[in-house]
Amino acid sequence: MIIGITAPSGVGKSSFVKAFFDAQRNAHFLVSTTTRVARERDLQLHGESEYEHVSEVEFEKMVPQFLQPFGHYDARYGTLRSRFEEALRSSEPYLAALVIPAAERMFAEAQKINLQNNLQLLYLDLPNEEERLRRLGERGEENKTRFVPELEQWRTQAQASKLPYVFIEATKPPQELVEEALRQLRLGL
Repeated sequence: MIIGITAPSGVGKSSFVKAFFDAQRNAHFLVSTTTRVARERDLQLHGESEYEHVSEVEFEKMVPQFLQPFGHYDARYGTLRSRFEEALRSSEPYLAALVIPAAERMFAEAQKINLQNNLQLLYLDLPNEEERLRRLGERGEENKTRFVPELEQWRTQAQASKLPYVFIEATKPPQELVEEALRQLRLGL
């Protein structure tokens, strides 16, 4: 089963994922391949990494194996079809941070193999842009203007996507958000 988490930068995806891994010891990452340079804040939990970092040349060779490669900010990302299908069929939870177009593609692919119920989508939201900018500042982001679109644009795009997102306001401590997400998603984990 895959839990796709969508939210703009600064809302709390990483904090949510850390709390989820603490609560669910059998959780895994749905590893995303990227040309982005590794960052200090990339997550490493339970001995797993959320990203496989490759060169542009390596990425290009892998393109036929991806569900749908895409660009985001200044890097390319892709999820291997084999990893996606394995995670979708697993009884253990796999977490993936997804931009909306990636969530749309994954949901369409899951529908093709009649496993859309094994892809649960969670949208983490905040009540206002000021809170998001405050959080970005706390994590040391100096160029906050690069994080566009803003909250309202993301929210509108998620709602317009017609994906079965469960919307949760990310104003509680991460452990409480995980409990709420598990309740609302009705995963029985």
